[in-house]
Amino acid sequence: MIASPTEVVAAAFSALESGDWTTVAELTHPSAITEFRSHQISHLLAWAEFYAKDETTRGSGFGSSGEISAELLARFTERTLDWLPDRPTIGALAAAAPKEFFARWLGAGYTESPRPRQGQRIPRRVLGVVQESERLAHVVYRGMGWIPIVEIQVMSVSREGDRWLLMQNMDILRSPRLLKPGASC
Repeated sequence: MIASPTEVVAAAFSALESGDWTTVAELTHPSAITEFRSHQISHLLAWAEFYAKDETTRGSGFGSSGEISAELLARFTERTLDWLPDRPTIGALAAAAPKEFFARWLGAGYTESPRPRQGQRIPRRVLGVVQESERLAHVVYRGMGWIPIVEIQVMSVSREGDRWLLMQNMDILRSPRLLKPGASC
């Protein structure tokens, strides 16, 4: 049975509100997870490289390309991420199955943030769907933004086989805060 785009988005919102990160991952398109994972691991490696430099020579910030550098991954694979649950290494996160990484990272982004659960419990109500093609639809919903103003959001969904899956958007995706090494949450 093919769940409709609106049913899939509503199910993802319900899983998000209950903290069921595995279900959110199951409802997300593999390509969206792969791209998100690549960007997050790349950013972690840039963070590790930045803090590995001498304080007087490292500059004021860091960025990443979104692609995982094999050289940096080999160099920082044992770097422990103290502020994440279970204190994983960058290498362990990079080696995790994509859906496992996504669920773990999403959960950490909501539960280990400076304001835990901010965004997770925001009421979101599906308003309708714009069907772009047989394989792509855009679900329109109302939710709260970063400021307390009600705003309209769009969640694109793509049909993969007999299922509709989320492509994700910045309303839902959340990353844990990268702290200075040795700092606590």
